[in-house]
Amino acid sequence: MRNIYQNAEDVLVWLDAWDNDKTKEAMAISLIQDILDGKTFKERSRAGRANRQLSYDRVQKMVNNESLLEKWCALAELYSHAWFDRLWVEQEYTVALKSTAVLKHHTTSMFDVADAASTVKVFSLMGGQITNSKNEEPVKRTFHLSTKIMFRQMKRLSYDRQTQETELSTVDVLESCRRLLCFDPRDRIFAPIG
Repeated sequence: MRNIYQNAEDVLVWLDAWDNDKTKEAMAISLIQDILDGKTFKERSRAGRANRQLSYDRVQKMVNNESLLEKWCALAELYSHAWFDRLWVEQEYTVALKSTAVLKHHTTSMFDVADAASTVKVFSLMGGQITNSKNEEPVKRTFHLSTKIMFRQMKRLSYDRQTQETELSTVDVLESCRRLLCFDPRDRIFAPIG
């Protein structure tokens, strides 16, 4: 399976989170782009650490902006999709050169979905404050849900396509998958390491 995903031109991830609700889809994707400041994955990679403080400041303003409440709710709903809880999707995301999230009415890069989750999670880990009580519940829910996505992003970014190995230790990889769902206990070993 690893070879299939690694050699695929694009891996499509079906994330139909809503019953035909174009507006919620658009709000979630819009907030992802806002969090990432509209930059592409390559632009964000080049900016590196210098961009981290800008991201923190931008997210600080966004979590307390009452007009974004519906967008935070939509993003939390997207991040609660069952796909993110499944163990066997590790390879789909980790080794793919390109991965596209397909919703009913929109598409977006899975790397953007994961980068936004990582940005939000890092913001929460750095002690980011939510001062607007109306936004607190959906924003905290998004923080919590973004954890599992952030581990996948770390694994993907450390994956070496030449050697087909990750810089993370086997223990780190297995730990990051501990809470993901699978039916056969042996899958806890075989799914993450391919």
